[in-house]
This record gives sequence, C-alpha cells and structure tokens, in this order.
Amino acid sequence: MLARYLAHLVLVTGILAGLYLAVDTPERLGGGLSPLVSRIPLVVSHVLPVAAAVALLSCFHGLGAHGAVDLMRASGIPWRRIVGPALLGGALAAGIEAGLAVAWAPAALGAAAGGDAGRRPAWILERGDVFHVGEDGATRAWRPGVGPLDPPPDPDVARRDLDDLALRADPAAASAADLARTADLAGRLGHDPRPETAELWTRIALPVALAALLAVGASSVRRRRTTARSAASLVLAIFLGWICLALAIQLVSNGAAPPWIIPAMPAAAVGILALSPLS
Repeated sequence: MLARYLAHLVLVTGILAGLYLAVDTPERLGGGLSPLVSRIPLVVSHVLPVAAAVALLSCFHGLGAHGAVDLMRASGIPWRRIVGPALLGGALAAGIEAGLAVAWAPAALGAAAGGDAGRRPAWILERGDVFHVGEDGATRAWRPGVGPLDPPPDPDVARRDLDDLALRADPAAASAADLARTADLAGRLGHDPRPETAELWTRIALPVALAALLAVGASSVRRRRTTARSAASLVLAIFLGWICLALAIQLVSNGAAPPWIIPAMPAAAVGILALSPLS
C-alpha cells in the first residue's frame, strides 16, 4: 500500500506541478532558464499539500472500485492497517514539504537572485552617517536628540545593525534563520518586521496544511464516501484553508494578530471540517 500511495503521489505531484509551471512560466521566459529552474522547489512546495490528499483519495478509490477494500475488510483487517501505510507515506511527504518550504525552495531562489538586495530599510548608513528614509522616499539625516525617529540607545550597535539591515533580502529568497534575524533587526531599528514574520510562519503553514488535508482525505476513506463526495470535501477543505490562510496573513500583516495564527487558523478550520459530517 505504501508503494502504491507513493506512486500516486509522484504522479499527482508531477501533474499539478506541470500545470502550475504552464501558467507561471510564460511571464518569466525573458529572465532565462536559471530563474525558471530555481522556482521548481517552490512550485513543488505549493502543490504537494494538495497532491498528498489527492493521491490518498485516488489510491483508495481505485482499490474500492475493484473491491479490494471490501475484501480486506471482510478478511478482518482493521482500518488502521489498511490506511496506515498510506498515512506513513503522507508523513514522509510532510517531511519533504517542511524541507522544501523552510530551506530548499528559499535557497534555490536566493541562489538564482545572486544576493541582490531587497527593499531599502527605513534606517540606512551612508559614509558613516545615519539616515532615515520616510514613506515618501525622502532621506533625512539623523542627529542625536533630534530624530526623525528615536534611534537605538547605543550608536555603535545601531551602526552595526543598520549595516546588517542594509543587506535585507527579499523574504521569499531568505533562509528561515535569516528571516528571524532580520525581523528582529527590523523591529529594533524602527522598520517593519512583518514581511519576514509573515513569510516565516507561512512556510510553517505548508506542512501543517498537508497534514490537515490528509486528515480530510483519510476521513473520507474511513467513512467510505463516494468518489464525487470525497472530491467535493477535498475541494471545500482547500478553499476553506486558502481563505483562512489569506485572512490570517492579512491580520498578521496589519498587526492585528500574532503570527502563529497563520498556520493555526487554516489548520483548525480544515481539522473541524475533517471531523464534521461534510467530509
């Protein structure tokens, strides 16, 4: 059963990734081949949660169509032994998803970007002097006790931190460790840390989403739902999880909620769906 599930998983992931790339690639053709190749880990990380659940349903509904599931149940094989190997494959997919989302996809994007600097920070250093860049783009020199914003108390530490913050990269291409460090630096220096915070917790949300969608699929298999009803439950779970994820990211970006709700909110919504009669 494990081998069957993994075969379905590879096939479904390949189909979904191919469709994703077919839509995403044409607008990026002008940048050469390297940026396109560097996006493959990111694409796989985006489609793998859905692919894991679809593979579970296709695996067991294919067996059910030939009476194999009924035969196993009639032989006294419990559900945990029937579904367990496939869920073990799902756990493996969740581990791969975590590696892709947290480390491999950002590393590939960062390598393709070649270390390009990201957005200009609010505080910058130029020729040893500290300047502040306002929302209107105007640059104003900072003088102790004058502003335009209250600086960190230790000027020497501030200069070192500002020098580090000047290398701030695009959050999508930064490692998880760099996201946490940059968010801390930005918060201490009067800049907005929420882009890095939201990106970091969104990466954590992807393997959580995979586990939640697998729960919906396993619930449909356990309840012997029809193929159409199982597909409808999965589509509803994907839609509900996506809406909750977008809402959570918006709340965190606006400073209205703590960052941990980014994975928690969609996972709770999809988990409730998995336990409800709708799945």
